[in-house]
Amino acid sequence: MTAFRTVLLAILLLSSAPAFAADAAAPAKPPAMTPPVVSNDIAKAVAGTYTIDKSHAAIVFKVSHLGTSFYRGRYNDFDAKVVLDPAAPEKSTLEVTLNPASVDTHNAKLEGEIRDWFKVTQFPTVTFKSTKITRTGPSTGEIEGDLTMLGQTHPLKLAATFQGASTHMMKKTPVFGISAVGTLKRSTWGVSYGIPMVGDDVELQIDAEFDTPDAPVAVTPAAPVPAPAPAPPK
Repeated sequence: MTAFRTVLLAILLLSSAPAFAADAAAPAKPPAMTPPVVSNDIAKAVAGTYTIDKSHAAIVFKVSHLGTSFYRGRYNDFDAKVVLDPAAPEKSTLEVTLNPASVDTHNAKLEGEIRDWFKVTQFPTVTFKSTKITRTGPSTGEIEGDLTMLGQTHPLKLAATFQGASTHMMKKTPVFGISAVGTLKRSTWGVSYGIPMVGDDVELQIDAEFDTPDAPVAVTPAAPVPAPAPAPPK
């Protein structure tokens, strides 16, 4: 009988455990975050010099293999700067610097071959500088520029899309994003190895977010603290 009472008491204690115990173990909800207002109207962007946010950017390429499949890869080390004129986008400029040795295809053998083709030790830098920007629509345009690699400079045209501008949620500074696509013939720059088994045409896909890390953050000045009144003489 004593054992029965003990079991019954244990059941009653478990069933009457305070409900708040489960609530106490639940993780606290993160504070609600208001999504930024993004405008696809380039005229509403903030003018100035922007640098690329490399953690939110990618330079990806695709090239045919035997006409039946594609090699895909990306470059992990690059930098870029945009001088943006929202009132006259055609007056904006773009400069890109890329380290060709940073090629990443998830294939060590292929990466080694590409580094050999592009002579990355002799030519450690690839650059692109815009020479003309033409607006083709409310949020689209063409960026023409000079691509220099392997010691040679030839023109390259990119079809660009302005993805939108807003204020960075954390930094509270102006930010905007663009995407661009283009195609180049590697043989134009003297890289002819493997053609036609490996394609001559190289397709580029670029996505980039630009911000202004040095832009001043708007801060509301604190109200002046009134000086304490002088103590009355004793």
